Amino acid sequence: MKKKLLSLIGLTSLSLIAGAQSISSMSPQDYQTKKEKGLLQHVEINTQQPKVKSNTQKSNNPSPIITDAPAGCGCLMTLDSTFSYVPFAQGGGSIGVAPYFFNDDGSTISMPLPFGFNFYGDTMHNVFINNNGNISFSGPYSIFTAYSFPNNAFNMIAPFWSDVDTRGVIYDTINGQLVPQGKVMYKMTPTALIVKWENVGYFSMQNDKLNTFQLIITDGNDPLVPGGNNVSFCYGDMQWTTGSASGGINGFGGSPSTVGINKGDAINYFQITQNDHDSTDYDGGYNNPDGVSYLDNKSFYFNTNTGAGMNIPPIELSDLCDTLTFAPGDSTDQVVISFAGPEINDMVTLQLAPNPDASVISNTTGDYAVMVVQVNATSKKSNNNTLVVTATDSYNNVTTQTLHVAPYVPPVLTEVQKINNSEMNITPNPSNGKFFVSNAHASAIKVMDMLGATVVDVKVNNQAITELDLSNYPNGVYFVQFIAGKEMLTKKIVKN
Repeated sequence: MKKKLLSLIGLTSLSLIAGAQSISSMSPQDYQTKKEKGLLQHVEINTQQPKVKSNTQKSNNPSPIITDAPAGCGCLMTLDSTFSYVPFAQGGGSIGVAPYFFNDDGSTISMPLPFGFNFYGDTMHNVFINNNGNISFSGPYSIFTAYSFPNNAFNMIAPFWSDVDTRGVIYDTINGQLVPQGKVMYKMTPTALIVKWENVGYFSMQNDKLNTFQLIITDGNDPLVPGGNNVSFCYGDMQWTTGSASGGINGFGGSPSTVGINKGDAINYFQITQNDHDSTDYDGGYNNPDGVSYLDNKSFYFNTNTGAGMNIPPIELSDLCDTLTFAPGDSTDQVVISFAGPEINDMVTLQLAPNPDASVISNTTGDYAVMVVQVNATSKKSNNNTLVVTATDSYNNVTTQTLHVAPYVPPVLTEVQKINNSEMNITPNPSNGKFFVSNAHASAIKVMDMLGATVVDVKVNNQAITELDLSNYPNGVYFVQFIAGKEMLTKKIVKN
């Protein structure tokens, strides 16, 4: 199918709404020009420090469950026919028309929620979905430059607040219509709202880098957000941070994006990260801006179902599901467990429950707390072993994380391993998904997961190099099996 990349500018005239401040109605062309030249006004930003909470204050909200997961146990949903395009109808820039509603800085009108959403003690029955990576309750937001939390100018939940621009479209010559390169879609159920920004670009109409992320809010009982929580942030591949109107160059630099929740009273808020560059580095929510690739494939769960002024417990950030499966023959397997304090200066302390098969290698206390645990060989053979880590913050809020250690089940090998080990090389290893294999005398290659299930099976016919692509499979340990007649050799690879 032949497709041509185009840019679409809508023809409607509209007003920019940024918090409580409005800019008079202007044409999309005027809006675009003023935005590019930095002439659009913004809301006045509150720079005061948040009110200090007493260390004796306690929160009654339930603890989150395992919160960050590789593919297979995360919360990112696949778009299907039950989703609809978000009907952006007001705001700045160009508001698209049905059915795609591609736009810049747009917002919906107030949309009724079929359930009550508890937002720090206030029950919300209506919501505005804003194109720039957030939802709000007090009014729509067209503001495209993100600010840090807390801030009394905004009342929002922001899985990724930055200058999203979905006006970059492709023309489908087969069907004769414009379709968006990126899309913002939603699904409303009796107990949940799901909003997904899929493959969205940045201002001005840039599609060289794309972000995919999702927000879910619920009534607090929907299993989409388990563990007594009512909000989740979910991420796919994250490739940019900042539009050019916010000082960004080629998607990076300038004013960083913001991930977090802000009620707008300088008391009820949290911030997971701000991002302004392309890397996986992370040092907590309130220190230096982090790399946007830190968010890749992550899922965060938390709870705003509290009374006003009740802060939430530490947020679990580790790259873990609730079950760990280790490789055989190695008694030095390590688990990295991390938590963040949601508020400014919220120090977190981690403690591992006594376990004869696990020991703490390092334990760092701070607003970003990290513990490294070594699990020995006995642990790998146990059906019921668990690692229990308790995170306690400055306000005596507690989160408990329980990880189950599963027994190792080796792949079933039916032939004697006789191939010379030095003849079979795999690079790079570890890899983020693509491995290159020098096959030597192999005629076939299989890749198996930790349970022995075959995920790749290819005939190589003695070719020199074969590419194995595991990009769509979960991170972890796999086994590459080389087959040459009745001979066989197995090697371990790691996808991270």
